[in-house]
Amino acid sequence: MQVGFDNCKRYYSSKDKKKDIVIPIEMTEDLAEDIGIHIGDGSMYLNKNGGYAISCFGDAVEDKEHYLKRIMPLKQKLFNLPIKISGRKDVFGFTICSKALYRFYLSFGIPTGSKAKSICVPDIIKKSYKNIKFAFLRGLADTDFSLMFKAKSAKHERHYYPTISASFASKKLVKDIIEILDEMNFKTAFTESSGKRLGKIHKCYRLDINGRENLERWMGLIGFNNPKHYTKYLIWKKFGFCKPKTTLEQRRRFLENQYI
Repeated sequence: MQVGFDNCKRYYSSKDKKKDIVIPIEMTEDLAEDIGIHIGDGSMYLNKNGGYAISCFGDAVEDKEHYLKRIMPLKQKLFNLPIKISGRKDVFGFTICSKALYRFYLSFGIPTGSKAKSICVPDIIKKSYKNIKFAFLRGLADTDFSLMFKAKSAKHERHYYPTISASFASKKLVKDIIEILDEMNFKTAFTESSGKRLGKIHKCYRLDINGRENLERWMGLIGFNNPKHYTKYLIWKKFGFCKPKTTLEQRRRFLENQYI
């Protein structure tokens, strides 16, 4: 089932029309994944010239392939957008200037400016069928989750125990994610912590999805599109463990050479 929502064509600027930008008229798996990506790595703001800017940036090394092969083609497919790569030494991504796209994301309740403490899962995602929720979680996890393997005790030197985790400043977002995962019979753990930074107390809310059964269920239902995560899973499946602090390039080499 596809969930319909209001069209934002009335927000098209003359530049949007000139670029032939397209705004979707219904919810699809691709759009749900894109919304997850935006909540993970994206931001929206009005620039100094009064323009509408939407940015999306990830790690310049570990996330670059995901941006080139998945995120950018997905946005071009959904919105018919011309995208120019930009970045610095440590980040890689792009900025799009579009009033229509800005207002489109805004219509889902995604805030402009700092979204860290107020962001949540959009209602249209929470009210959708499972495939839409899975796609949203995949987009969010590809950009803002981590996959790690731990050595649980001194008896186990190899890092074999899987954990999918994410930390956010928004308690509502974490609770929304847990609610979706609970519907799918995932076992989750929630923790709350606080720390002082620049003289202010900052709270952090963490979600952990632990264990082999949870990971295999995740890969069967949701999966990862980001090679940063997926190569860790492949190494774990092949060797039974995955060393921490390896790079994407190293993991690819391990898989090609059949040793670790």
